[in-house]
Formats: sequence, structure tokens, C-alpha cells
Amino acid sequence: MRESSPDVLLRVESLNAAYQAEGGHHRVVRDWSMSLAGGEIVGILGESGAGKTTSALAILGLLTRGALVTGSVCFQGIELIGASEGTLQKIRGAQISLIQQEPLLSLNPVLRVVDQVAEVLRAHLPMPALERKKRARAALQQVGLEGEAVQNAYPHQLSGGQRQRVLIAQAVVCGPSLVIADEPTGALDAVSTLEILQLLRNLVRELHASLILITHDPRLVATIADRVLIVYAGSIVETGPAREVLSSPLHPYTQALLRCRRSRLQAPGVLHERRTSMATSDAPLLSVRRLAKIFYRRGKLAAGPTTVRALLDVDLELRAGRTLAVVGPSGAGKSTLARCIAGLEQPDTGEVLLDGQRATRDAIRRRIQVIFQDPGSSLNPRFTVEEAMAEPLMIRTKKRPARLEIQERLRQIGLPGPVASRLTSQLSGGQKARLALARALAALDDRGQACVLILDESLSSLDLLAQDQMIKLLLDLQQQRALSYILIAHDLSLVAHLADQMLVLRDGRAVESGAPQALFESPIDADWRELVAATRALETGQACIDV
Repeated sequence: MRESSPDVLLRVESLNAAYQAEGGHHRVVRDWSMSLAGGEIVGILGESGAGKTTSALAILGLLTRGALVTGSVCFQGIELIGASEGTLQKIRGAQISLIQQEPLLSLNPVLRVVDQVAEVLRAHLPMPALERKKRARAALQQVGLEGEAVQNAYPHQLSGGQRQRVLIAQAVVCGPSLVIADEPTGALDAVSTLEILQLLRNLVRELHASLILITHDPRLVATIADRVLIVYAGSIVETGPAREVLSSPLHPYTQALLRCRRSRLQAPGVLHERRTSMATSDAPLLSVRRLAKIFYRRGKLAAGPTTVRALLDVDLELRAGRTLAVVGPSGAGKSTLARCIAGLEQPDTGEVLLDGQRATRDAIRRRIQVIFQDPGSSLNPRFTVEEAMAEPLMIRTKKRPARLEIQERLRQIGLPGPVASRLTSQLSGGQKARLALARALAALDDRGQACVLILDESLSSLDLLAQDQMIKLLLDLQQQRALSYILIAHDLSLVAHLADQMLVLRDGRAVESGAPQALFESPIDADWRELVAATRALETGQACIDV
């Protein structure tokens, strides 16, 4: 894999990275070697926990204290492994930028987003404050965040997709030579995904920059990458031109990944057959009636309060043992709806009913749990996985759970053995999503009452094979514990597999509802029709990205 091109921007040789664990170090990145030419886009495609994010952090010297990194990373003739912190600080952000996959953890909650982009300029490119602010606004506009209201907002006032765009603006504002994008479209709908891929392609073309795209989604690699590295169990197992590898894979993991994608396209309703024997009541378990939520904020340049109508008279019903998907473009109000149902936001009007009765705070706490699209935001980075798993069980039962129970719960969601002793901050995005699911299930009442689990993009950080495993686990749990799900997702193929009913939101309003297949085949709302078309273009490899 070693290359001798004089245009090589980045060369990685025999890179190894390991985290401290019981009895020594747990190796996550195993003997990685690769090179990247100027203006080239390389995709790193692999399963959750395969070392993709760890490799990016190792390149930039950002791994947690106690991590062990060996090998060589040479960027523009500068060796980064073992380089001084001063050298690394000059390179990070200005010459190599990183778009991380958890926006809520990466952004400062007390700074307006325009100021956060301006801070990157202040750290690397000295210029007058007014010029910094002007360039920061231009970068936000470049990623589709236009207008003073959104640019002057705080991170918690934005949708997950909007926060992801802020991170991209921070990454490109200094005009770096290399951008490492770690799942940059994980929180975005299909239309926004194509827009961001186009933006990243333009960055490479206009600034003569290079791009490393880290993802578990082969659709993104097929759309934008020149070359691809397939990663499995910490090692690079296959590499070559992206279209060649994805059309004629050699490694069993790559073959299984693409088989999984094809099966979703060919038989989207197969998993519903498992539900035919489930008995559900005709009466709704959960009802939402005319729910409305308006946020008020005062912009720096606004004469008066600015109102954001997040939800407008939304109705929905969910029966026991069923799954309702809530879909729509980024910023449509999906996460706000989840927070209102879970009692984390107080709606301005409307009501939430459980079993026909107005839901009390205690009933919501015992019977409704939500998993957010930034799973790391709900985890204490100083806890081990085992400690994080014990916490909700202790809160619910008022006693410390047995270690065997904790380990069994972790095993059921795919976090066995050595992972239990690692810090939650050392987990991959997919592993954090699994742990968040296990914690939510542990917090629900287990006394026979039907419960609701709200999955807010909680499967989006998992690779396809892991998603299939989680879907089957969710269906098993649905049968065993009378669980109902509200699935908030941008991946419409996932919705087609898991949901019985679907609600489409746009600008806080419900614009369509019904069975998923009917809404996919005959979309009425113009924006929903565009979203379905963009999804089909990504799924079939017909997405148009200008070269």
C-alpha cells in the first residue's frame, strides 16, 4: 500500500493505537498504512468500533491520556507522531481540520454559533474582529445556515442537522489542506446529505484540499470518494478505487455489507412478518393532541423577541407493540416533538395522554424514555461502560445491580467482555448508541405496563450489519416487553423495515401520515417528494455530485 507519488499530502505507515484497559492495552487500530494525494478524496468504510474515529484522533494527537500510539504519520513532510503540542496546535484547525460526529459535544453551549466559527479564525488567522465575524457568517451561509436568527442562535436552539453544519463551517473557514470528516452527514436527511457532499466536493476542487471521509455508509463512499479503505476489526482489509471495490468486493466483510444494503432495497417489508402474531389493543397507548411549541429568543441585532414555531398542532397515536416513524427534513421539529412527549420540554398548548389519561410526570418517567441523536451527550465521560450501565438500574431499583446482570445487558446489545472496563469517552459513535439504548431500556418500568421508547436517530451511527442486529433486537424486545417505538430517522430504508405507521413533519406541521409504503410510493407534499427522490438517488447510486 506504500506509494511514492511526489504529490502525497499525508502518509501513514504502520499506525497502531490502543486504549488502556484492565490487564494492559486494548488495540483498536492495527498496522494501518495509507497515503493521500493532494485533491484526493479517500473513504474509510467500516463497522462501528473498527477504529475509524480512533485513527483520525491518533493522526491529530487527540486521543485520551493513557492511549498508546505508534507508527508514523507524515503530513507535508512533518512527522506528527511524537510532535510537540505547539507543532500540533499550529496544524490542527488551520491545515488539518476535523469534523466530529457528535455536534452537541463539540460545540460550546454558551456561545452563539457565529462566534464559535469566528473563534477558529481568531486562533489561526489574525484579523480584525469585524472581518472575523464577516468570514464566519460567510462560512455558515456556505453550509446552508443563512440569516441572523440561526447564526446568532445557541447550539441547543438548533436541530441536529443544523449543528452538524456548524461543525462543517468551523472546519472549512480557515481553508485547510486536509479535512477529516467523521460521519459528517449522520444527522442529516437525504437532501441535506447530497448538499453537504456537494459542499465537500467543492472544497476539494476550489481549495485544492484533500478529504478523508469516515463513514459506515457505502452510499456516501460510492457518491463522492476516489478510493476506499475497508476496515474490519481494527485492520485495513481491502483498498482500491471506490467504485471498483464496491461493485466487486473481495473481503467477506465488504461482501456482507453490500449484501445487507441490497436486501434492504429488494425486500423492505420482510421484518414486518414477525409482527403478525402480536396482539395489540385498538385503544392507543400514547396520544398526542394539538401539540404546539414556540421558542422565543432575542438576537443581538433583533429589535424584539424572535419566535421559532417548532411545532404547530401536531396529532399522533401509537398503539402498544407498534412503531411510529416520524420523518422530515432537518429542522422540521422531530426532536422537539420527542422532547415534549418525554416531558423534557413543556408544550405551549396541547396534551400528551397515556392509556387515555393525561400523562403525569411520574408516569412519563417510568414509561417513556428517549435516546437522543448525540448519544455521547447523555454519558459521563469519566464513567466506565459498566458504571454507566449500572446508573439507571440503581436509580430505578434503589440498589446496586449485580455485575453479572450488567454484563448480560451489555452482551445483549453487542458490548461484551473488554468493552465494559473502557471509559465511555473511548467508545466509538456506534458503541455509544448501543450503550444509550441499553441504559434507556434499564430505566423503563418492568412491572408489566406497556412502555414507549423514542429513538431519535439513535441507529444512524451504526453500520448496516449492526443496524440489522439492532432492528432484530428491538423487534424481540417489542414482543417480550410490550414495547412501542417512536422512530425518528432520516434513513428511509430503515423506516421501511421497522415502522408500521409514519408521520411526516415540515416546519413543525404534520403534512402527511399513513402506512410507510403508501407515503413512499405516492408522496403528496412537495418537500416530502423531494426527500423521497433524494433517498432513492442515494440508494440506487444515481446521486448527482458535480466533479
